[in-house]
Amino acid sequence: MSDIFCKDILNHSPVGYAYYRVLCGEDGLPYDYEFIDANPAFAKMIGMSSFEIVGKKAAEILPSMWGGKSELSLYCEEIAINGGGNMEFEHYYEPLSRWYKINVFSPAKNHFVTYLTDITYQMKILEEQNTLNTFFNDIVIELDENFRYINYNPSKKYDFQQRQKIIGKTIREVYGLGFALQLESQCKTALASGKMESFIHKSPMPGVDRWFRTNIIYRTDSFKQNKYIIVTRDITEKVEAEKAIYAEKERLRVTLQSIGDAVIATDKSGLVISLNPVAEQLTGWSEQEAKGKSAQEVFHIISEKTREVCEDPVQKVLSSGNIIGLANHTALISKDGTERPIADSAAPIKDEAGLIHGVVLVFRDVTGEKLRQEEIEYLSYHDSLTGLYNRRFFEEELKRLDVERNLPMTLIIGDVNGLKLINDAFGHLVGDRLLQKAAAAIKQACRVDDIVARWGGDEFVIILPKTNQKSAVELIQRIRNSCVQAEVEAIKLSISLGYETKENSDEYISDVLKSAERNMYKNKLHESQSMVGSAIKVIHSTLLEKNHREAEHSRRVAKISKNIAKAMGLPEAKINEMETIGLMHDIGKIAIAEAILEKTGELTEDEWTEINRHPEVGYRILSTSNDTVEIARYVLAHHEHFDGNGYPSGIKGEEIPLQARILAVADAFDALTSERVHRAAYSLPYAIKVLQNNAGKQFDPEVVKIFIEKVLAESAGKESE
Repeated sequence: MSDIFCKDILNHSPVGYAYYRVLCGEDGLPYDYEFIDANPAFAKMIGMSSFEIVGKKAAEILPSMWGGKSELSLYCEEIAINGGGNMEFEHYYEPLSRWYKINVFSPAKNHFVTYLTDITYQMKILEEQNTLNTFFNDIVIELDENFRYINYNPSKKYDFQQRQKIIGKTIREVYGLGFALQLESQCKTALASGKMESFIHKSPMPGVDRWFRTNIIYRTDSFKQNKYIIVTRDITEKVEAEKAIYAEKERLRVTLQSIGDAVIATDKSGLVISLNPVAEQLTGWSEQEAKGKSAQEVFHIISEKTREVCEDPVQKVLSSGNIIGLANHTALISKDGTERPIADSAAPIKDEAGLIHGVVLVFRDVTGEKLRQEEIEYLSYHDSLTGLYNRRFFEEELKRLDVERNLPMTLIIGDVNGLKLINDAFGHLVGDRLLQKAAAAIKQACRVDDIVARWGGDEFVIILPKTNQKSAVELIQRIRNSCVQAEVEAIKLSISLGYETKENSDEYISDVLKSAERNMYKNKLHESQSMVGSAIKVIHSTLLEKNHREAEHSRRVAKISKNIAKAMGLPEAKINEMETIGLMHDIGKIAIAEAILEKTGELTEDEWTEINRHPEVGYRILSTSNDTVEIARYVLAHHEHFDGNGYPSGIKGEEIPLQARILAVADAFDALTSERVHRAAYSLPYAIKVLQNNAGKQFDPEVVKIFIEKVLAESAGKESE
């Protein structure tokens, strides 16, 4: 075959042909390739002519294919340098967006030939097939009119049946009666309607927990064969996603229905699309009424301070795209005109791309919070018991008012007399009532603008700006007049008062306050004792009036105590004192509940503890007055035992005051010989025996001896006469 003939074949061949010579450098290593020959097909494939190619270097003509040390160039060099051999490659030529199959062989050392075949179309077909295989996993079935398989094309993912085994079988034979009846019914519907029928079902195959959508259409093919074409696609992920979305929506719905905050949602035009029950309650609009209305109509808010309509938060969010909080002092006006303070925020509803699709308003009724806040603010400056200002407020006001324009400024300090006495006798609740009465008396006497504060436990202070001493004295008299009208447990309210006036700006207000306090204590020295003395008498009278048995017991003990003192040869003053001690010895029982004093059954341990407190309570009551402070010592010790086993202090012998030892014998004898709530009276001989047996233990033996041998003997002698 001549060279001309071969050349002619190459020139007319659709396969691209090129002949290369390897170019080597001084180091003997290849650095490029020279085109020796190329046919028209090759030139066309690369968008050039043969004339432009021959004699040129490959890196100049095809830099993307041969430039640098590509995998293709390395293989070609190896074949050319070693001589012989061939290889095949697929290469994508990016400048022309074409795919080529390249065959390479070497006819001589340092020479090689390439054949290029354009396979772009085949690669596109392959790519489309790969795409279809990737994205579509449909099962395609064809059934005849008797529901027999005439074709079955399984998906790449699912091949539940072997094709050769099911062609010609009915769907009942393949799937069983249950699913087959469902499928037959859908097929008949498609036949009747002439339209595609679709239904969702779980896989009919055992052990396959997947969901499928099956589409059915009835057609007649070109061979006049009637058949059902059934296409089934796995939609498990979609079903599960829809279930998850439904569950999430249901969760959100239940959450919105049950949360304590009100929620209103709008669309991107600001029209209401939903309200939860709390929002319905607060706005007065039902969800059905509100849907489609503007948010501003349903969510009608005003400023509590200015009473002006507030800017619509929904439109503000829609225009800004930002979350906003409602201004303080915002009130919601409901459909029926009810006004409620509210708080919280509005936020945009955005999709993944950041586009706003609506607004959600979340708000709550803060009436309770507002009242609590007001209460906290009130309590921070007011005394919780009396309702007057507290010490903190007083100190701040004193600093604020201590300026020249308020001169003369007078400070009045008052101290309630007998508070400790009242607390000991009647308990702290009664003491609190006394303080409340005192606060009311002071407040009633003061002017509206006067600052009245509770300064301490039983102390009150009054700030009187622009008030001289004359006006202060008049105010003090008004307070005293108010006190005359007030009493607690028949005890008159008594307040000792002192004042001082700041006349000059160079005076320290702290010195004025101290001076007022000193003046108050001077007055208290006299006024307190007078009040306490009267109070003790009231307390004693109250006890005797409250319990007739205790009253009789006190009178008898007073008489016995007086007789023992006389038999012991004590001075007249001590004899009279013993009578008073006897009358007062159980004054501490005023603090014991009537139910315990009158209990007919056995006392519990706690009740005995309460009873045994009465000497200490009596001591605290009586020690508040200078007139009864000595008596208080004897009352405290009248249940001490001669051997040291008594109470409350456990002292013994002559450590116990004589008056207390006399009182102990008199008290015990009367208790033994008198009728008690829980027993009858003991006989005289038994009572004497008890005293004798306990002489030196509970009682002073000398007092017992004198009482039996002199007092009782003298009494018996008088009775025999």
